[in-house]
Amino acid sequence: MESRGAPEPADVLADVAQRLGASLDLTQTLDEVARAVVERLGFGVAALNLVTDEGDLEVAAIAGPQEIRAELLGRRQSAADWTDLLAASEPRGRLRFLDGRKGGEDPSHLYFFVPDIPVSDDVLAWHPLDALFAPLYGGDGALLGVLSVDLPHDGLRPDSGDRDLLEVFAIQAALAIDHARLYADLQRSMDDQKRIQAELRHRALHDALTGLANRELLLDRLDQALARSRRDGWGIAVVFLDVDHFKLVNDSLGHGVGDELLITLARLLTHHLREVDTAGRLGGDEFVLVLEELSGPAEAIAVAERLMEAVKAPLLVGGEQVRISLSVGLAMATTTSTSSELLAEADAAMYRAKATGRARWEVFDSEMRSEALAQLDLRRELSSAVAAEQFRLHYQPIVDLVTGQPLGFEALLRWEHPTRGLLAPAAFLDVLEDSDTDSPVAEWVLERACSDAATWLGGLFVTVNVSPRQLARPELARRVADVLARTGLPAERLWVEITENRPVDAHQDIADVQRLRDLGVHVALDDFGTGYAGLTYLQRLPADTVKIDRVFVQGVVGDRVSRGIVSAVVGLATALDLQVVAEGVETVDQAHALAELGVSLAQGYLWAKPAPLPGSGLPVTRRLSVLSEDLAGELRRLVASLAMSSDRGQVARLAVQTARRSLGADAGLLLLLTEHGSAVLAHGEGYSARLLKEFEEVPVESLWPICATLRDGTPVFHQQAQLRVDAHTQVRTAADKITGLACVPAAADGVLLGALGMTWTGPVEFADALRGHLLSIGELVGQRLAQLLY
Repeated sequence: MESRGAPEPADVLADVAQRLGASLDLTQTLDEVARAVVERLGFGVAALNLVTDEGDLEVAAIAGPQEIRAELLGRRQSAADWTDLLAASEPRGRLRFLDGRKGGEDPSHLYFFVPDIPVSDDVLAWHPLDALFAPLYGGDGALLGVLSVDLPHDGLRPDSGDRDLLEVFAIQAALAIDHARLYADLQRSMDDQKRIQAELRHRALHDALTGLANRELLLDRLDQALARSRRDGWGIAVVFLDVDHFKLVNDSLGHGVGDELLITLARLLTHHLREVDTAGRLGGDEFVLVLEELSGPAEAIAVAERLMEAVKAPLLVGGEQVRISLSVGLAMATTTSTSSELLAEADAAMYRAKATGRARWEVFDSEMRSEALAQLDLRRELSSAVAAEQFRLHYQPIVDLVTGQPLGFEALLRWEHPTRGLLAPAAFLDVLEDSDTDSPVAEWVLERACSDAATWLGGLFVTVNVSPRQLARPELARRVADVLARTGLPAERLWVEITENRPVDAHQDIADVQRLRDLGVHVALDDFGTGYAGLTYLQRLPADTVKIDRVFVQGVVGDRVSRGIVSAVVGLATALDLQVVAEGVETVDQAHALAELGVSLAQGYLWAKPAPLPGSGLPVTRRLSVLSEDLAGELRRLVASLAMSSDRGQVARLAVQTARRSLGADAGLLLLLTEHGSAVLAHGEGYSARLLKEFEEVPVESLWPICATLRDGTPVFHQQAQLRVDAHTQVRTAADKITGLACVPAAADGVLLGALGMTWTGPVEFADALRGHLLSIGELVGQRLAQLLY
């Protein structure tokens, strides 16, 4: 090197060592090695070839002109070519030199790059086919790669000094690369460790089945949300969701399908939430949502209704079509709420939703906590009621509809509560079916009913209701056979009633029911027409009897639709050779109408109320409540929601939503009176933007029907014929579509504050219950508006 005016070898090596030791990054180290060769060792091109996992050599770094880098970087040489290269080259100390002047066997396949330089007659000059390379070995002696050099700056083949320097450089380069690779392996190990730690943290904070937040993470997110709410003023809601009759899905379709259902539901929840919201699973079929940045309870209610609507369609789970519904509880945060309190309040509201019929939402109010505690007490008391012999059976006769002669009796469960007295199933059945106590209770009912019936004379039969969970258990037929053997009751005198109020696998049901019929037991399909079973299900199910639900029996006199349904069921049963029993018969007129339609058996208060032992009883009639529980429940939920509304806009939105939902109205709006004698739109839904624009401010003297209510507080109830005559011109033009219109005042203490209006485009009849319900909504809204105003 001295002959070329190069620096001292020691200086070069010191500089190279300093540069190579400056970084442990493998890519940077490779680049530094290649650049040091070009800058300090006097070559125009340097290529670093690293051994790959497959044993090939790949160009990993290049120093030299850009066109050479573009051509060579990433190129590979196979292990076989490397062996050929060793065989064709000559040792130069630790280096290898391929002499391009010797010719011989064509070595072109060994070259990635042949420089465009002239061939000189000088034997010391660099030849275009010359190649000098240094194998790079790691500390363990394994080949790391090969350093190739080309195009010496002075155009000459390297002398012994050049080669010695390159050899020492190659050792340092190999050491630096070895260290960088070890460091990279260590970094990867630390990273695959960090990922494991992150995964462990994720698992500790998320539900293993659904991937949603678990209780710990959910409470932490809720704490953070409450802190942000106190700082920024946004509303916070906790929504507690529970799958109705989830145990039934597990029992009838298996726990695998149940798990898939929970996973599917978790995806639905996350799909319908915003980024600021959090979804979590507490366990079982209980899910919780934390909703942030809300302006009021109406937004939380809208989320709940979206989710309930989303699960109405059958879900395809495990190859099965499963229908579910949700019971939902909502709780709005106050300035003093804690996360645990909010969760408990939403839970209490969810239990209210279950207790009032399921498949609905409820907003937490002050009465719910005591009710939730009462439910927990009831669950605990039920667990000991069997051992304490507190259950009783009452019996109601099933009679020949023509003669009135009892042919059998239905066994009905009652609970002789030690402090509350005799309880009908409505007071405890939901809690019972959602607990593990239902199985021993069901076994007790079957045993006692068969024991009682075995003592009856005249061949009277007894009917026992079998819950869907019982039917799904393959041992049911064996247990029935054991009970019949113990009590001595002939199998033909036992009727098993199956309720069709559940999602079912018809194939499984057929097998379960057939096992019962093989014993000689009579099978009846209870509450027909109100559940999930269709005509195909009825056709294939091996039943003996169909029991028409009381909802159709109540309308068989005077209601053309109910009478038509009963007639159709009788015709279908006759074609399928099934008996028909009518439930809930209360009047002589109903009994005559049913007999005319061909119904042969019936039961109801017309003949006897359920009694502790079979007897004749006295005819008792009873009328249904004028206002259904659904409408009463809507008012209760509205009261709770209004109490949490902080401005007129929230009140207006709740009013319109409640009226539309409970009455099935297509559109609605709430107008508020102003001081200067006009009305302004507080909230509207379902109408066109053009029409809502007209209501932004309306003189109360206007011809709109709602303005008549605004003038003197008189409610307006129009059906289609009246709309064409009395209503405003723009309403009349739509009268071919609009079939009903109602406007009620929003007033408090005699002060008129506004009016609520609704329109329908479907069947509507303003029965007293619906009129009263709308008037109640208007009154509640008026009271809350007055509280906010004054």
